[in-house]
Amino acid sequence: MVAQAVAEQQDDGSPANADTLPEFLEMLGLNIYLEIFVEEGYDDLDVFKELDDATLIEMGISKKGHRKKLLKYIAELRKIRLTMC
Repeated sequence: MVAQAVAEQQDDGSPANADTLPEFLEMLGLNIYLEIFVEEGYDDLDVFKELDDATLIEMGISKKGHRKKLLKYIAELRKIRLTMC
């Protein structure tokens, strides 16, 4: 059943199903932040999924709507990657 749930999640086209950070950000339309994340060492989705709102603010991502969007899909990313383990 877990494998089926993972397969269904992977088929839904959600940014949380991206394989790479550039792909994730592109699907969200927020690839303008890629350079910031890479410079700060968040270039891998397994590290990236640990970000929180305070860290995003510290990194200079000041637009609240962008942070909310990122955090929504980061939460999905955590769930999907936890299910896959």
